[in-house]
Amino acid sequence: MSPNPRWRKVLSDLWLNKTRTCLVVLSMTVGIFAVGMIAGTWVILSREVNGSWNAINPSSVRLYIPSFDDDFLDHVLHLQGVGEVQGERRIVTRIQMASGESLPLWLFTYDYDNIRINTLTPERGAWPPPDHEILIERMALGLIKSNPGDTVSVEMPDGKQRQLKIAGTVHDSFWFPAPLYRVVYGYVSPHTFESLGGPDGYSVLNIVVADDKLNKDHAQQVANRVRDKVEKDGYTVEQVIVPTPGENPATPIINAILLVLAVLSVLSLLLSGFLVTNTISALLTQQVKQIGVMKAIGARPYQMMGMYLVLVMGFGLLALLIGLPAGMLGARSLSRFIATVINVDIVSYNITPGVVASQVAIGLIVPFLAAFFPVLSGTRLTVREAISLQGIGPGQLGIGLVDRGVRHISQLLPLRSRPLLLSFRNLFRHKGRLTLTLVALILGSAIFIAVFSVRASVEQTLDEALQAMHYDLEITFRQPYPAARIARAVLSVPGVVTAES
Repeated sequence: MSPNPRWRKVLSDLWLNKTRTCLVVLSMTVGIFAVGMIAGTWVILSREVNGSWNAINPSSVRLYIPSFDDDFLDHVLHLQGVGEVQGERRIVTRIQMASGESLPLWLFTYDYDNIRINTLTPERGAWPPPDHEILIERMALGLIKSNPGDTVSVEMPDGKQRQLKIAGTVHDSFWFPAPLYRVVYGYVSPHTFESLGGPDGYSVLNIVVADDKLNKDHAQQVANRVRDKVEKDGYTVEQVIVPTPGENPATPIINAILLVLAVLSVLSLLLSGFLVTNTISALLTQQVKQIGVMKAIGARPYQMMGMYLVLVMGFGLLALLIGLPAGMLGARSLSRFIATVINVDIVSYNITPGVVASQVAIGLIVPFLAAFFPVLSGTRLTVREAISLQGIGPGQLGIGLVDRGVRHISQLLPLRSRPLLLSFRNLFRHKGRLTLTLVALILGSAIFIAVFSVRASVEQTLDEALQAMHYDLEITFRQPYPAARIARAVLSVPGVVTAES
C-alpha cells in the first residue's frame, strides 16, 4: 500500500468527522492543560515564594522577652552562633474604620535606616513614616477601606483615640496577610510610637544565626544557648520560636493545595486516555470493512498500525496546540492569584523547559499508549474476518458466565420487546469496550465526587476547629495579671457568662 493513500485517509478521518475530532482533542487538551498549569504553578511558586522570603533576611530565631534595650542586643550579638540581632517594638491596639467597626492593630516601630532582619519594602508615599503619621501594610489598606492621605483613629493604651494620617504603604511579607487574620499592620516613627503609649524597650529579639542558616537543628541549638544565657542574666523568656529555615510559613499550605490539584489533574489525564481508547476502538469497529479491503489490496499489518497511530498522534498534536499555551497561561494566573493571597511579589513567571517537555510527552505518549492495544487488536484481523464481521460486536453471545447471565436476565425482562432485547444483548457483545466505557464513567464520577468531598471536608474541619474553641472573645494583655483579678473584672461585665485565663 503506497504512502499517499494512507496519509490522505488519516487527514480524511481527522477532517470529515469533526465532532469526534473535537471531542477527542478537547478531552486530551483538558489533561495537558491541567498538568501544565499545576506543574508550572509549582515551579513558579517554589522559586518565587521562598526566594521572596529569603530576600527579607528572615529571623532564624525569635525570642519574646518582656523588655530589653540596645545594650542587651549588643551582649547577645557576641554569643556563640549568633550572626545578626535586631530588636522589635510592638504594641497591640485597635484601629477605627470609617464604617465604625474597629480591628486589631499591630503597631510597630524601627530604626528605619537600619532594618537588617525581616526587612520592609516601601510601596507608596513617605518613607520612613513622618511623625504623627502612619504607614499601613499594603494588604491591610483594603481591609480598613482607606487610602493614603486619609485619617484613621487609633486607640491608645489608656483608651483615648488618636488621629493619624496614612502617609503611605509598605510591603511586609514576614507576617501572614492581614485579610486572613483581619489584623492591621501599622508602622510609625519612634517618636509617634512613644506618644501613643508604646514601651521604651524592645519586646521581641530577632536572631539570624551565623553559620548553617538552613539547618533547623543548628538554629534550635543557638536558640537554647541564648535562652539559657539571658535567663541566667535575670531576663524572662516567654516564648522561643524557631521557624523552618529558608521556607515561607505559607509553603506547606501551598503544597497541600497544589497536591490536591495535582491528583485531580492526573485523574483528568487518565480519563482522557480512556476516552481516546474508546474513540479509537469505536473507529476501528466502524472501519473494519475498510481494514479488510486495504489488507486485500496489499496493506501490511505494521502499515495499518502506523496509519491509525499517526491519526492518534494527530489528535495529540492538535491538543498540544491548545493545551500547551493554555497551561502556561493558567500557571501564570494561578501563581498570581496564590501570590496575591499570601502577599508575595512574583519577580519572574518563567517556566522551566521540563514543564513544557512533560506536556509534550503527555500529549504524544499518553494517547499513543491508550490507542496501541485497540489498534493492535483491530489491525490483526484477517481479510475474511474483517469482511465477514457483522454488527457492532464480535458476533453472537458466547457460552461464558457473563453471556449465560445476559441470556437469563433477558428472559426475565418485564417488557420483552425485540428492540429492548436487542439493545440489552448488544450492550454485552463487546465486553472490552463496555469495560472501558464504564471505567471512563466511573473515573469521571470519582473526580466530580472527590472535588465536592474535599470542599465539604475542609469546610467541616474548619467549623469543628472553631467550635472546639468554645469562646467568643480573646483578650491579650501587655503584662501579666493575677488570673482571679482578671476573672472578677470580666465577669462583672454585663453579658459575660464565663471567663477563663
